[in-house]
Amino acid sequence: LEDPLKLQYVVHTSLDIVGERAKAQSASTDSAYLGLLCPVEDLHVFGYVTATQIKFLLVLDNDAVRDADVKLFLNNVHNLYVDVTSNPFTPLGGDITSTSF
Repeated sequence: LEDPLKLQYVVHTSLDIVGERAKAQSASTDSAYLGLLCPVEDLHVFGYVTATQIKFLLVLDNDAVRDADVKLFLNNVHNLYVDVTSNPFTPLGGDITSTSF
């Protein structure tokens, strides 16, 4: 991405949408996948919220991606996150710097 300010704007806008969709979806289903949040120009932002309100955003510049693939990818990222944070030797509040993550 050539303009980091554009990416920052897209991510902050998407976080607002995540908050709205998470409230609406929590009452209707237990799925953590929020789907396509907002297509902005040539970018597509997908969201995922865990039961503990950890938010994952995926920003893609390729519109030829299937929704099922994105859902699987974000679910795998969530599983990796759970594995890392469940490790008793992981420092709390630190960066995740594992090469397998």
